[in-house]
Amino acid sequence: MHNSRYGDLHFEEGFRLDLLVEDKVIVDLKPVERTIPVQKKQVQICLRLADKRLGLLINFGAFLIKDGITRVVHRLRDGSRLFFSLRLCARISSWLT
Repeated sequence: MHNSRYGDLHFEEGFRLDLLVEDKVIVDLKPVERTIPVQKKQVQICLRLADKRLGLLINFGAFLIKDGITRVVHRLRDGSRLFFSLRLCARISSWLT
């Protein structure tokens, strides 16, 4: 469970994260045949509410796991952070394969 703040509002019970990696990456796990746009939007909302920059939507229903990984970003600041997030994505992806 993750408490969240939106403007002046504070939510004691917000949303449940499937995984939070190194307090930086939100990972949302789905066991569906194919993902739909609203699932990516849910990850974007979680990123915004948790004030995180990077999320992964991982669909275990895909034929190949690498085809089921979608990277979702929220307000990346500069190239160095982008490079870090790409390295972290690669590390997580290697754990899953």
